[in-house]
Amino acid sequence: MVALLTHLRKLFRADYAQLILCSATEAEGALSTHLGPSGEREIMRHVSLPKGSFPSENNESAFGIELVRSSAAAGYRKRLPVHFTGDAMVVALRSEDRRVGVLVIGERGGEVTTFDREDQKLLSALANHVTAALENGRLERSLARLTQLEQQLRHQAFHDPLTGLANRVLFHERVQHALDRRGAKAAVLFMDLDGFKEVNDVYGHAAGDRVLVAAADRMRTCLRPGDTAARLSGDEFAILLEDIADTETARRVGARVVELFSVPFSVGDGEVTVGASCGVAVADRDQRAEELLANADKAMYKVKSEGKGRYTLFEPAMQWESI
Repeated sequence: MVALLTHLRKLFRADYAQLILCSATEAEGALSTHLGPSGEREIMRHVSLPKGSFPSENNESAFGIELVRSSAAAGYRKRLPVHFTGDAMVVALRSEDRRVGVLVIGERGGEVTTFDREDQKLLSALANHVTAALENGRLERSLARLTQLEQQLRHQAFHDPLTGLANRVLFHERVQHALDRRGAKAAVLFMDLDGFKEVNDVYGHAAGDRVLVAAADRMRTCLRPGDTAARLSGDEFAILLEDIADTETARRVGARVVELFSVPFSVGDGEVTVGASCGVAVADRDQRAEELLANADKAMYKVKSEGKGRYTLFEPAMQWESI
C-alpha cells in the first residue's frame, strides 16, 4: 500500500495520498494508510467512518470522483479521517457486493493546485484496478498494470489516434521546449496535403484514413532522432527539427517531404497522387512557439497560392502579404 500511495503521489504531483480500507462490517471500523509531505506516513491505523463518509453513488461529479475544494476541506474531515487542507480528489472503491475503501489524493503543489477533468478520469480508471487488486490480494503485482495504464492514457492524451503521431498539444509543447534551450537552433515545417479532399470524395473516408496513415509513415522517414512529426488536424501535418546546423538543413528536409509526396499512394486497386505544400520557418532568437508555427503556416499558404506541390522558406515580407 505504501508503494501504491507513493506511485499515486508522483503520478498526480500531490503531497498527500490516503487509502482507507473498510472492514466487512461497519462495526469493525476501517484501516487508514496515508503518505504526506516530508516523509510523513501513517500505516494501517484503525479509524471510524461515520455515515456519509463515502462519495455518493449518485453524485454527478466527473467519473464518480468527488472533487473537494480547499474551502470545504475542514468540514470534510468530519466525514473522513483526512489530513489535507487544499483541494483533493476522493473516490470510493467498490467491489461487486460491497464498498472496499476510499482513495484520497490531495494537496497538489506547483502553480496548478487543483485537479482537472483528465486527473479525475485517470484516478477513476486507477481506482478500478486498485479495487481488483485489493479483492484478489495482488496489490503489489498490480502496480505494473497501473504504470502501463498511465502510459497508455498519457499517450492517448498527446498523440493522434489515427496516425500515432504527436497531436497539436504535444507538438506545441515540444516546439516551445526546443526554443527555450539556449544556443539550440530549431525549425518547423508546416504541411498541407494537396488533393486530399478529392480522395475522401471519390474513394470514401476509410480510404482517406489509409492515405493519412501512409502519409505519416512517409514523414517519419524524414526524421532524425529527436525530431517530432505531428498531425495537427485533418490533412495538416508538421515536423519539428531540433538542433539543426543551419537553414539549409531545414530546406533539405522540406525538399525531401515534397519529393516523398510526389510518389502516388495506393487506394483500393488503383493509385492517387496526393502532394504536399510545405512551409518552412527557422526560429529566431527569443521567438515563441506560437509565432514560429504561424510563420511556417504563412509560408505554407504562400505555396498553396502559387501552385502547390513545393516548399518555401518563410520570409519577413510574408507577414504583410494577403494570401
